[in-house]
Amino acid sequence: MSKSVRRLFEGFAPSNYDLHITPDISSMTFRGSVTIRGRKKGAPSKRLTFHQNGLTVTAAAVIKHDKKEDQPIEIVRINEHNSLHEVRLHSEQALYAGDYTITLDFEAPITRAMTGLYPCFFRVDGEEHVLLATQFESHHAREVFPCIDEP
Repeated sequence: MSKSVRRLFEGFAPSNYDLHITPDISSMTFRGSVTIRGRKKGAPSKRLTFHQNGLTVTAAAVIKHDKKEDQPIEIVRINEHNSLHEVRLHSEQALYAGDYTITLDFEAPITRAMTGLYPCFFRVDGEEHVLLATQFESHHAREVFPCIDEP
């Protein structure tokens, strides 16, 4: 009997991503920050879950947007579940349905797998150069930034 696949979109629907990535070709690594605006759906819980694969999330900030005011939510633990390609942000307070802004800082290696963010090598006048390319289909965006990555 197989387990049913749980879709992260059922718990959080992103409406906007603001992504900043800084690559370091000399060390074949990159770091970045993504701000995700969206709507938490479903029953109250004490965590938000996003996709990631091979990333290290170094910081997280969550803001709940209420009618009266914006409310910062303290994140007490960040868990990376590599076998599930997930990162989970845990809070001690219940997170209710509504609008949220989540900012995540992250870092990762640049790999040669030709998915996510990867190097392409070429020669000009006998000198080797490198450029970086991306491949996000069908579920490889999670290799570059934490997101809801469900095609």
